Amino acid sequence: MAYANIDKNGILTTIKKGEVYVRAESEENKEIKDRYKIIITKDISPYILQKPIIELSRTDLAINTIRIHKCKGANEYYLYVQKKKDNGKKYWKKIYEYYGSNFETKEIRIVNSEMGKNYKYRLEVRNVNYVKKRQKEYSVIKTEYSDILSVVTGKPKVRVNKNNEICWLKMSHWNYKKGGYEIYRKNGSTYKKIKTINDYNTNKYYDEKAKKNIKYSYKIRAFYYMGKNKKFSPYSSDITIKK
Repeated sequence: MAYANIDKNGILTTIKKGEVYVRAESEENKEIKDRYKIIITKDISPYILQKPIIELSRTDLAINTIRIHKCKGANEYYLYVQKKKDNGKKYWKKIYEYYGSNFETKEIRIVNSEMGKNYKYRLEVRNVNYVKKRQKEYSVIKTEYSDILSVVTGKPKVRVNKNNEICWLKMSHWNYKKGGYEIYRKNGSTYKKIKTINDYNTNKYYDEKAKKNIKYSYKIRAFYYMGKNKKFSPYSSDITIKK
């Protein structure tokens, strides 16, 4: 199928090669019966649509925040999350949309994400040629999809600073105000809890009992209190420190 634009003066601009059929209308919106076939032999499309990029900005104990980057050539953006039907069949559900070419990088907060669950997201962008006739109509020129982004809700992200402290992004639950973190150190082939921090706002820990010139592996997990019940996040990835 070909694409072409025709302005109010009847000037035709080709966009994509192929065949396209054109019907004419009078000023009184009466359709002229003649139907013309135009063969476009050269693709001179000015539309360049980049592959879109999304990334995880942060994950909390019940919120995933996805960063959507501006995509050259796009004037429609659609963010999807993968869902599963009762029969087990997977499908993509639209959770965000934006129309217009003046899009700027945005961070989309997805509330009520289940802690510990692995979510998959993808972004669809389109370059759409809008045609207004009585009511809005449009034809899609080109569509691109981002790579699939996999996110485990509530999994802490850890690193080591220059003072050999374990650091992580602060985490919390928007609906439960009490919580904190547990620090684990590897002893032999198993991990043992060495510290409980009952404060969401703490985001680093120094192991004073670690000996010099010995490598230690650590991991952490966050938690919150739902009444008297303690709910835990997934463990972070392992991190190694040598004093």
